[in-house]
Amino acid sequence: MDEKPVVMPDLVDEPIHFLVWQIDEIATVAIGLIVGIVINSPLFGLLLGYIAKVFYIRIRDGKPRGYFIHRMREWGFVIEKVNHKSSMQPPLVDEWKS
Repeated sequence: MDEKPVVMPDLVDEPIHFLVWQIDEIATVAIGLIVGIVINSPLFGLLLGYIAKVFYIRIRDGKPRGYFIHRMREWGFVIEKVNHKSSMQPPLVDEWKS
């Protein structure tokens, strides 16, 4: 039997990647750009989105999965459905049975 090491991904349940960025990082910059376009200053919006992304990543990397969903619920946003793909899964559930 060959004793080659098995390559395992760091995080199995990471968000979708686009090129080298995770989709939530792109979303913060895109929202900043959209705000900049609305106020007729796209460069300012892009800069604002980038700064928001830096702070978001700094907060996200130190928190458990689903942290921002919990904060949104605490602030009054309605999160309706939790399924097996959601980040609001109970932490000790290993399998989902349909």
